[in-house]
Amino acid sequence: MAFCRLEKLINLSDGYRKEFRVARHDILLLHQSGQPYLIENFCPHRGISLSKGIISSGAITCPGHGFQFELSSGRCIKGQCSGLTIYPAEYDQEYLGIDI
Repeated sequence: MAFCRLEKLINLSDGYRKEFRVARHDILLLHQSGQPYLIENFCPHRGISLSKGIISSGAITCPGHGFQFELSSGRCIKGQCSGLTIYPAEYDQEYLGIDI
């Protein structure tokens, strides 16, 4: 595994979102309620990007068909599909990143 820097911590604030491709993984970095989340960027239902999904009450809603996923666990809480892959946030000095 290798650490990959994604963003400086100073740039993160509530509402932040940015897409990354790391070692063939499509990842969405979100920052909500003081917490960073690294989630799989595509809905498992139809493969629609979650980058424009609506975030509310600790969940993200797919803009395609309304499927909803918990940010903390990736569990599907609305709709019938598998959950999202959640990636643990790693830190290196002033950077947030991922260890893949």
